[in-house]
Amino acid sequence: MIREKKSTTFMDVASQAEKTASQTWEEVSAQLSEKVNHATHVMVKGVRIVCEVIAVLILGFTLLLVFLLSMQFQLVMGMDPLPVFSPITMDAFGFSGFFLALAVFFVGEEEKKIFEEKSVQREKTPSGDTDKEGEEQK
Repeated sequence: MIREKKSTTFMDVASQAEKTASQTWEEVSAQLSEKVNHATHVMVKGVRIVCEVIAVLILGFTLLLVFLLSMQFQLVMGMDPLPVFSPITMDAFGFSGFFLALAVFFVGEEEKKIFEEKSVQREKTPSGDTDKEGEEQK
């Protein structure tokens, strides 16, 4: 009698847990695509901001490097000053830093464009229907 009572209690608990899990999944699955889209949007914004900040830092360090290397200064008292670099070398430092900053900036911009294109495609096919080749229908 005690074993039968325990087994029915365990079965009741298991069925209640299954019901709760299925109800929770139904509530969560309805909001899942919206939450994933929001998280992706936040991530893309974050990566774009990080790319912009890194581009500004690279540009700032490049300008600082060109400024410091274009003048003659002593690193340590009593030591001979560093030699001045030629204008061609200074231009090479400046252009390489400038174009590296532009490249990092445009990486962030291209990621934003790719995300916008993907979100437009998702809006066109909200159900995610695919054709015979497995590509999304347009």
